[in-house]
Amino acid sequence: MSRTAIIGDVHGCIDELIVLMDRLNLRENDRLVFIGDLIDKGPDSAAVVRLASTLSQQLDVTLIVGNHEDKFLRFYEHLGNDDAAISTMKGVENYESLASDLSELDVEFLRSGFLLRFVNDSELTLVHGGICANIGLAGSESISYERRSKKDNHHLLTMTRNVTGKGMFLGLDVETPDMRYWADAYLGEHGKVVFGHQPFNEVKIFPHAVGIDTGCVFGNKLTAMVLEDGESHFEQVKAKRAYAENW
Repeated sequence: MSRTAIIGDVHGCIDELIVLMDRLNLRENDRLVFIGDLIDKGPDSAAVVRLASTLSQQLDVTLIVGNHEDKFLRFYEHLGNDDAAISTMKGVENYESLASDLSELDVEFLRSGFLLRFVNDSELTLVHGGICANIGLAGSESISYERRSKKDNHHLLTMTRNVTGKGMFLGLDVETPDMRYWADAYLGEHGKVVFGHQPFNEVKIFPHAVGIDTGCVFGNKLTAMVLEDGESHFEQVKAKRAYAENW
């Protein structure tokens, strides 16, 4: 039987990813999913993207685009032809170097990702950040990065954390008296969601969602959720050290 392995936020932690992949020992008919944020904060973002891109030539690999991939791809689109647009972007100091370290095939791998992917045989919904009421979702259709809609606020799938009492998106610096974490408010209307983006000390189980970012880049663990024969379990690798602060 084939397996599905969903890997949480890697953030450039190439050594830990290599160890985790070795433990998973994926076979040709297995499915591999990266839940987003392959890059930034950690020691070698380019190596992580190259490994994921190479694996996609050998296995069934899905990338769920995270907010960091989204930002890098927007930077990449402007690189060399729109310095004014780049000058307004924050946190992109290392992106020119990253772009030079990646092949066009690697960048195409990032572009080929999804903002939301329904995995019908596992009855799961995959996103990087979360789901909020501002996002226009059309039934059970997956949303590829290339076909994202600004009108439907699809970019919020990469960055949702907190929502209002009515489920509307709240930015990082915005608070309301009825503010809740999106997964606490989510009632399962779009299926059981597996997500990253928000680091937890351990895998976080909500009534209708599972958070698998366990903060490897901050010195905690890199986690994979493995689905096989209708059951799930978790494989984890301890970080070699903390590569970034501000958990």
